[in-house]
Amino acid sequence: MNIAEVMNWDVIAVTPGTSIQEAARLIVSHGVSGLPVVDDDGMVLGMVSDGDLVVRRRPRPRAPWWHDVLRGDDPAVRDLRFAGDVTVAEVMTHPALTVGPDLPLAAAARVLDEYGIRRVPVVSGGRLVGLVSRGDLIRALARFPDAPAPLDGRLVSAMRSRINRGGWQSLAVVVEASDGVIALWGVVRSAAEREAIEDLANTIEGVRHVDNRLAVEPGRSAGKPEA
Repeated sequence: MNIAEVMNWDVIAVTPGTSIQEAARLIVSHGVSGLPVVDDDGMVLGMVSDGDLVVRRRPRPRAPWWHDVLRGDDPAVRDLRFAGDVTVAEVMTHPALTVGPDLPLAAAARVLDEYGIRRVPVVSGGRLVGLVSRGDLIRALARFPDAPAPLDGRLVSAMRSRINRGGWQSLAVVVEASDGVIALWGVVRSAAEREAIEDLANTIEGVRHVDNRLAVEPGRSAGKPEA
């Protein structure tokens, strides 16, 4: 069983320009803990959670007092305007950790567990198609527990061993295999590191293809993989 069979296809999303007040209203009215953030083409840019709205909000710098005098602004009115101007782009988590609709349920559960998150966007071709939560997976796994095939289990063990030997054990890279295809999920520090981990997977005997879904941390430049 894969994610497409249990995920929520009717997803509420916001854009980077959505105000945090509107995002909070949507979270409360729909009874969810977080919302995907997408661009105009439906490409997933990040996630904003209820915790982001509370913890990550930063006070904006106050202008010098003489600005108020010159512009005739009331400080209280200005503060209200600043609060209303805070957008999702300023508090969201990015890049977004995403999964594909064909990922096995056990692998999706491992992604949520290793990253300590409650829900994850489901994408196809980079575009948002759904959302899957811990609750969705628990209900499905309770009915239909998945067990990896012996070959796929060996591929996962071999890949994790290579990741550790390469000095990437500190990264929360999720590895899954199905029918000889290794899927890599998580966030790495550089484009070079992303490529190096994919190259490792391709050296494993029995691997037919590598589905590399690793995202690079924003602000990191491409360079040599860090040990």
